[in-house]
Amino acid sequence: MEAVVERNKKKKKKTVKAVESQTIQNNDKSDAIEQENKEYECVADKSDHSSLSTLADVEKLQVENDEGIKLNEENDTENLPEKSSLELPLENKEITNVSTDVNSTGKLPSNLIRTATNITNVITKDATKVQCFDAYLNINKAILKTINNIDSIPAQINSRTELQEEVSSSKDIDVKPYTEQQLSALYYNSELDTLEEFNSSYVEAELKGLKVKQHYLYELLTNYLKVREKITGNQLELNQLRKEYKDLQKELWTLENSTVTGRAECQDGQLVTANHTYHKSIFHRAIFQNIVRLMTNIQTLVFEKHVQYSYTAEFLKLQIELYIYSIEMNVINVTNLNLQAPVSLHVQSEPDHLKPYLCEIRLSISVLFAFQRKLIRDAQFLIETRDWLSQLVAILLRVANYQDHLFLINHILRCPAGVGTWAAPFVQVPLNISSDHSPFANYEVNHLLAMLSVILGPIKERDKFMKELQKWISRYIERNMDVASDIRPNSKSHTFLNIPLI
Repeated sequence: MEAVVERNKKKKKKTVKAVESQTIQNNDKSDAIEQENKEYECVADKSDHSSLSTLADVEKLQVENDEGIKLNEENDTENLPEKSSLELPLENKEITNVSTDVNSTGKLPSNLIRTATNITNVITKDATKVQCFDAYLNINKAILKTINNIDSIPAQINSRTELQEEVSSSKDIDVKPYTEQQLSALYYNSELDTLEEFNSSYVEAELKGLKVKQHYLYELLTNYLKVREKITGNQLELNQLRKEYKDLQKELWTLENSTVTGRAECQDGQLVTANHTYHKSIFHRAIFQNIVRLMTNIQTLVFEKHVQYSYTAEFLKLQIELYIYSIEMNVINVTNLNLQAPVSLHVQSEPDHLKPYLCEIRLSISVLFAFQRKLIRDAQFLIETRDWLSQLVAILLRVANYQDHLFLINHILRCPAGVGTWAAPFVQVPLNISSDHSPFANYEVNHLLAMLSVILGPIKERDKFMKELQKWISRYIERNMDVASDIRPNSKSHTFLNIPLI
């Protein structure tokens, strides 16, 4: 008997678990159906939102929505037998007989499954109504917000008109710039005050050129340039002699046609005449003597002058490189300079024991810049002098004070056009961004402004520095103008003044 009771208890527990699992599955299905109906009903009901014209209708819908939500919550909290009170086709007696049916068959009855399905459908319909009410409510809230924003637009327009009136009234105010005293009270740069004095002393020293022209490096460069010019002239003369030799070589031998005529009498008494034509080479001795003269001159140019000039040029070039190397090593050894050191900017002047070495490197830089302002057609000489100048400037920038930077920029500004292609790296303005000093009290910022003032201001006495080039350009233009004046106005030929770039 006890075994039967326990078996019945187990069957009842299984029945309750089966009902609960079936109810959970039905609830999951109802949630999915509720989500689909929500999306469908919300899209369909958006077109009808205009029917809610007043706020009273919205509030009425909200009350109905709240009552529906409360009813659903009460139904969810009740157990399965109590849900049969929702006018469902299943009667109470059928629910009470569920346990007996399960005990006999071991499966849920079909009428119980249909009842759970109907309950799910009713819950789904209630949920869709709630979601539709929420959609109506949100749409009307958005309409009310839009109406409130429209009411605030006139206030914004009034504020904008008041601001425009203030701006228009401020235009009538007479604004005056600061005076020099007011500007100096805000910012003062002592380096700007010394620019005029420094530029005047620089121009005076460079235009006199006594120290520059008497410098040892200037003498070496002058001799080297003369030898380079001789090498260039020798090469031009050699090319001309070779051209003349090729032209005379074609005229040394000439070919002529010669004809030999023979006559004889045949045995029958008839006269027979025969002609034979052939080429005859004629040797011109006068042309041969000219060729011998040309070959002698070519031999002299190649074996004597060219070798001599080339040796002298290489010897002078070696002397210049040794002199520049000695200047660099003296500065490096005295200052214990690291070749990888950054560009320096010292406010104070150099110590007395460094002045002779730094003055020597500055003079050498001035000498090399002086040759950049000359009319030189030898491209190889210009390349070599600019290379030497770069080496000296690289050493000076690593031990330079603010006056050395001004010294270099003044030299660059007084060079011919195109100086930026090779001298741009000489302009170095160090600036420590991580400095704790104020920008108005930073000497690096002051130096930067002074450099900008020199670059943007007028270049004092630049014409005198470029005097040699300007004379040559003026002579070149006059010569071409004379040639152009000889051409008739109606002539079809034209003459263009092509001034070569320097």
